[in-house]
Amino acid sequence: MTIIGLERSSYAAALAAIAALLLAAEVAAAQPPSSFLNDLVTRSDAGAVTLIRQRRLRTPPAAFAGLVTAVKDGDTIAVLHQGRETTIRLAGIDCPEKRQPFGNRAKQMTSALVFGREVRVQPTERDRYGRMVAKVYLPNGESLNAQLVRQGMAWWYRKFSTDIALQTFELEARTARRGLWSDPAPLAPWEYRASRRAKPRL
Repeated sequence: MTIIGLERSSYAAALAAIAALLLAAEVAAAQPPSSFLNDLVTRSDAGAVTLIRQRRLRTPPAAFAGLVTAVKDGDTIAVLHQGRETTIRLAGIDCPEKRQPFGNRAKQMTSALVFGREVRVQPTERDRYGRMVAKVYLPNGESLNAQLVRQGMAWWYRKFSTDIALQTFELEARTARRGLWSDPAPLAPWEYRASRRAKPRL
C-alpha cells in the first residue's frame, strides 16, 4: 500500500516512523547530536487529522575564533566570522529583556567582557530564528554563558538546557542574591515574553 492510499492519521504515523528510522541511522553512524526532531508537533482536528511538522537541523559547524563586533543584548552578540558578522545566541542561558529589571545591566556586563575582544565560539545548533546558538569562551578560557549566570545576570534556560553547571551557578547566585536575584520576585524572561504576547493590541 502506498502512502497516497493511507488515511491522514496513518500518514502521520508513517512520517513518525520514518523520523524514528532517521534518528536510529544517525545514532548508528555515530554522528554528533544535532537537535533534530526538535520541533515534532502533533495536533488533532476532530480526532481525524494529525499534523506533524519536523525540523531537522544540520550538524553544527566546528568551533571558531572571532572578534566581537556588537552586543545586541545580554545573551546575543555578533562575532566576525569568515569576513561576515554572525549573530550568536548564548546557549543554555536567558538574560532579562531590555525592559525588565537588570536587562540593561546584563547587556553592560556582556559588553564589558567581550566587546572588541576575540572569543572562541562553540556552536551547538541554530534556533528557530536562524541564529547560531553557541557556548562562548573569553580570552582567559572562561565561559561567558556561565559567567552571566554566576553573576546573577542570566537565568539558566532550563527548557532548552541540561547543563548541570549552569543549574548550579544559578542556585549559587540565587542563594547569594546576586544581580537579578536581589529582586524579591524576579520574573523569568520567557514568562515576560509570554505575557507580552498575550496582551491584546489596541
